[in-house]
Amino acid sequence: MTGQSQGRRLKGTWELRDAAGQTLDQREQVIASVPYVTQQGTFIHNGSEYTLRNQQRLRPGIFTRRKENGEIESHANILPGKGPSHRYFLDPEKGVFYIKLGQAKLPLMPLVKALGATPEQLQEAWGPNLYAANYAKDDPAAYSKLKAKLLRPADLDGDDRTAREKLIGVFQNMELDPEVTQRTLGKPYKGIGLDTMLDITKKLLAVSKG
Repeated sequence: MTGQSQGRRLKGTWELRDAAGQTLDQREQVIASVPYVTQQGTFIHNGSEYTLRNQQRLRPGIFTRRKENGEIESHANILPGKGPSHRYFLDPEKGVFYIKLGQAKLPLMPLVKALGATPEQLQEAWGPNLYAANYAKDDPAAYSKLKAKLLRPADLDGDDRTAREKLIGVFQNMELDPEVTQRTLGKPYKGIGLDTMLDITKKLLAVSKG
């Protein structure tokens, strides 16, 4: 009723010793307030009752939203141990798609081309204007950075075809929950291939259009 927390004060004795191990000074002090568990298995913190029996976690899947700065993003939440979680973006002013891995934000065009997308597929998915805007961002340096981010150094020593196959395999092994992707993308994707990525970009476009 007073808005306080219910707990037990854990006290300890702090000692200051010299190199020889002799105690120079000491004092008793509260180390921590240990939460008190009520008969209902709850805790009282600042007058409110809480339970820690369950913890919510985001399921593996693709989740799209509009950020406060107007940027549209799709969060690829990958099952732990099956690859890095990352994000896809649509720049609403330039009409350019990006992928963000860690701190690296790279144009998406080199990646979808590496996954086997044809100009006809991309124009059908994005329209001619957005295709032209993204085609201008087809930067070989961005593709090299992407490979360096996701592939082992040994995978980069071979020819580009081998590296591309390794890169495709990395994305295909990124495990998603098909029940989640059925709800958020309309198809039960279990990994990220070209079709998944194109549907992510279509979802970004749909959100941008309201």
